[in-house]
Amino acid sequence: MKKSIALFFSVFISIIGFSQSKCDQVLLKGRVEDSLNPQSFYNLMIVNRTRGKGVFGQPNGHFSVYVNENDSISISVKGYEMIGFRIHADENCQFKYHKFIDRQATEMKEVVIKPLKTLSQIKEERQDLSLRETRQVIGLEALQSPITALYQTFSKKEKNKRWIAEQEFKDNERKVVQELLRLYVAYEIINLTDEQFDDFINFLNINDVFLKTATELELITFVQDKFDHFKRLHLLTAEENYLLQVKFHITESDNNKWKSDLNLKDGKKDAIEELLRLYVEHKVIDLPTSEKERFKRFLNLDESFMRSSSDSQLIHHIQEKYKKYNLFYKLK
Repeated sequence: MKKSIALFFSVFISIIGFSQSKCDQVLLKGRVEDSLNPQSFYNLMIVNRTRGKGVFGQPNGHFSVYVNENDSISISVKGYEMIGFRIHADENCQFKYHKFIDRQATEMKEVVIKPLKTLSQIKEERQDLSLRETRQVIGLEALQSPITALYQTFSKKEKNKRWIAEQEFKDNERKVVQELLRLYVAYEIINLTDEQFDDFINFLNINDVFLKTATELELITFVQDKFDHFKRLHLLTAEENYLLQVKFHITESDNNKWKSDLNLKDGKKDAIEELLRLYVEHKVIDLPTSEKERFKRFLNLDESFMRSSSDSQLIHHIQEKYKKYNLFYKLK
């Protein structure tokens, strides 16, 4: 009897051991399909959340990957709801999965699509730019018709006609520049956002004669150079706003005190004193009171530099000087 029981347990344990070793790994095989339309999935990813690993599936929605029993799996496709499940192997140590997935509902902003004009079309528009003629009596005609000349000189109506013609010309010129920039953005000549168009056109300040007569290469070179300056200017402005408003919380009124002192006769000393007080208060530099006089001599701040530098340039300059000061005097 005892032998029979021992034999039973040994067989039972061997069966358990066999089943465990049999499914050390589980082959996950599956497919996802769009619930409405046949679709290719170029960003299908199968993520094993238990193991912290992921693999890409095929564009047709098929995938296969080795996992472990009870692993938590998520399937992620951009634009679709994420789905998840756990692995439970069959007798062949496989887990087969098939799922129809639904697209996420997205609210689309209204977009106005404008066809791009060709370079030749824009070139024709550039060359056709002209100020609408509002005939004015001048020179010999003015001598022959003085009353008409005086009327045109002082009449509000005539002045308004000329002003309207000038505004129409400026509007047409701006439209041509805008079409040109749209084409340059499409061909990745410049990387201009929709929000920057108006600001950049104003910054461009292109001469009307140059716009009409320049070659395509001259225009591209001119616009690219101007755009480089435009980017640098905006980066500096963004950096300055960050330094002043976000990082150190320094307002324009905070800076006005030392700038006012600098404008006074012999006010440089007071201006530097106020500037350092401001920078210590707003933690731009960690200057001990006992080191202030020695640091001012080490700083040797030039008045013309203070006047010509931007606020962010001053911050960088004084911070760098303070680092060197600390190293030189081994304060930290």
